[in-house]
Amino acid sequence: MNKVMVIGLGDVGGHQLEILARTKNIDRIYAADINEKAALRRVYSARSGAAHLGVYPNIEFVKIDLDDVYGTANALKKFRPDIIMHNATMMSNVEWAHLPNGVPEKLASAGIGNITPCHLTLTYKLMEAVRKAMVDAHVVMSPYPDVVNCVLGKVGLARNLIGLGNLDYITPGLQEAAAHKLGAKITDISVYLVAPYAVLNRLFRFGTAGGLPYHLRIHMKEKDVTDRLNPKDLFAEVGKYLSLFTIYDLGYVAASSGVKNALAILNDTRQLTHAPGPLGLPGGYPIRLGARGAEVALPEGISLREAVQTNEQALIGDGIEKIRDDGTIVFTEQCYTTWKEIFNYDCKELKIEDCEKKAKELLSLHSQLGAR
Repeated sequence: MNKVMVIGLGDVGGHQLEILARTKNIDRIYAADINEKAALRRVYSARSGAAHLGVYPNIEFVKIDLDDVYGTANALKKFRPDIIMHNATMMSNVEWAHLPNGVPEKLASAGIGNITPCHLTLTYKLMEAVRKAMVDAHVVMSPYPDVVNCVLGKVGLARNLIGLGNLDYITPGLQEAAAHKLGAKITDISVYLVAPYAVLNRLFRFGTAGGLPYHLRIHMKEKDVTDRLNPKDLFAEVGKYLSLFTIYDLGYVAASSGVKNALAILNDTRQLTHAPGPLGLPGGYPIRLGARGAEVALPEGISLREAVQTNEQALIGDGIEKIRDDGTIVFTEQCYTTWKEIFNYDCKELKIEDCEKKAKELLSLHSQLGAR
């Protein structure tokens, strides 16, 4: 059976549930959340919408509290999903985007890396539960996978873990822009992009990579035609569309990216696609995705070591100086001082064992600033 569990039914997870409900080769969907009332609304919406299209999904609500690692592990043992779609976070990007007086722009300019504990805490607990349950599920996750997955990989918790969205927001746009400039069919174009979220952030704001390193190769019918194109022009073309989006507009795109990854695994398609944080690596990569999970698929001339180093260097744009071998994140001086100035949040280094304490501290300081 193809069984998918969607954990966290907010913006991204709610859209995932709607898409999966309309997908005919999914045998059972577990809609998991701590908020039963809100989750049941999502379940009813997904069932009803799918029924209008002649699809009648088998959806079951499961109450899960990720803070309860043992309870989560027991639920995973009971339902044994093939795919877990993980979307739960202690603070979504939408929440800090609500802050007034240009604060979100100041944070983005200094680097958003200091929000990591809010994204890491529940993912850390989920992966601990997956390990305790001894299930072989693949986990497709949305909370800052470029960094969170890398941290978890350092402590042995990134098995079958892969991200969604981020650089995957722009690869379809790059594919279309290249096809247009080459006079080719979109389906004849393959994009190979190595870049973390920090590059995407600059594309949103400036229409360029903002000086951050990346690798971009374009193939047409499996032949490298990058020399016939200007990567900056392709980024500028995609940037024109990204400038129309706000943080509130990307939930459906992120959900589609995640469902695409889930279906590639379930159907063993070996699809060439892109994902952040595969195999516990930092940043984003082109991959082949099938039943065994992700395999980094780099074009000729780019080694895995070079791709990793490029992502590590570009993470500086998110305010992350390095991720040590024990998973400790060291933030740049600009990131550290800006978040301290705005929130009075003092975090130059983040150890994984401190992530929940620092997340709760940041949530409290966020609330205080919002109240002021």
